Amino acid sequence: MEFSQVVANRHSVRDFTDQPVSQEDLVDIVRTAQQAPSWVNSQPWRVYAATGATLAGIKKRHAADVAAGRKGGSDLPVKPRTEWSPTTQENMAALGEQIGAQLGEGVQEFQASQGRLFNAQAVLYVTIPVESTLWSFHDLGAFSAMLVLAAADKGLGAINAYALVMYPDEVREAMGIGADEIVAIGIALGHPADSALAAFAQPRRRRRDPHDQGLSAEGCFRRRPRRWMRPAATAAPVSRIAALSHEISKSGRFSL
Repeated sequence: MEFSQVVANRHSVRDFTDQPVSQEDLVDIVRTAQQAPSWVNSQPWRVYAATGATLAGIKKRHAADVAAGRKGGSDLPVKPRTEWSPTTQENMAALGEQIGAQLGEGVQEFQASQGRLFNAQAVLYVTIPVESTLWSFHDLGAFSAMLVLAAADKGLGAINAYALVMYPDEVREAMGIGADEIVAIGIALGHPADSALAAFAQPRRRRRDPHDQGLSAEGCFRRRPRRWMRPAATAAPVSRIAALSHEISKSGRFSL
């Protein structure tokens, strides 16, 4: 699939079928995402994949917590939407309106999907060391974007969601994650269901940059002359992936 088509087709999928995601696809997705840029090739992330019985146990505990009204407490802090910038608040409000317009009475199903973790057939939990710098969080964002795009390229659906990491103590226990790692991101993966919920996609609005005064007289924007560009460095080997044990335990848990 062409890259532009992968990007255009990707959206957050909130409803998956019961069809499993293969071990080979999970490894390939992470291998592809490892090409993401990072500070001095630090690659600060680590990936834990939950499938099978392990994921079933995580789902069961999560559903029970949600039903009991347990408050979430992710490793990364969250803040009320009213404290976000005006532009981001506007975008979030537009999403809420679109959900109501497209799903109608299905809005309740939209909310309920988080309690069952979207019926994901695999979840990638991405961590970084607790002493990480803000640059490492930047790198983490690039890596997570590559993960969902790599999944889309295989015809799989994906969603990055707070619900997946809102109870990090349970994730740590199930996945064997140490206290020296931040459980930063959870990405649910699977084959999209044939449902309005799975098909729901918020169109991205294109806003004009107020500082953009248009093209130059030559009809193009300026680029730095090639002579100022550094020679391309030889890509570093993806040692972490190369050293992987691709054996998934019977419980359906492994780390990358």
